[in-house]
Amino acid sequence: MERSGGSLATLYSHFENKQGLLKAVMERSREMKLAGLMEAVDGADTCCEALKTLALRFHDFLNAPSAVAMMRIMIAESLRDPVFARQFYCRGRDEVTAEVAALFQRWAYSGRAAIDDAGEAAALFMATTLSDTQINAMVPAEGRPCREAEHARLIWRVEHFCKGFGIR
Repeated sequence: MERSGGSLATLYSHFENKQGLLKAVMERSREMKLAGLMEAVDGADTCCEALKTLALRFHDFLNAPSAVAMMRIMIAESLRDPVFARQFYCRGRDEVTAEVAALFQRWAYSGRAAIDDAGEAAALFMATTLSDTQINAMVPAEGRPCREAEHARLIWRVEHFCKGFGIR
């Protein structure tokens, strides 16, 4: 703040409170990342390759130092205000899951996937690919699996997901 010539009071005058500032930062970050994630799908040769790329990008995004720092802030804030944290978490998760569900729906209509419930398939994909990514991201770097091992695990999971839903 000192380098910018401003003060916390000036910063907070643009937001209701610290939560308002945190919400604005998180939403902007999520919007930018969601756009980048879904771009990965457009450039893939196959639907399964698109899902692999999507899973790896989710993983790398959640393990980026800035994302880990933000998760830690949200965890701390959730202790003070569980409702705020829950709303934010659910909104982010629900938006990404809805984007994946829309993708699955398009694939099912075009015959590139045998998905009868795109919403549930998207929820399963998110759970399958992200289940331990967020937890591992919170572990100090020296205690977590290496990036290559995590990527190999994700690719294996996505390949089996694709086989189960007939995704080509």
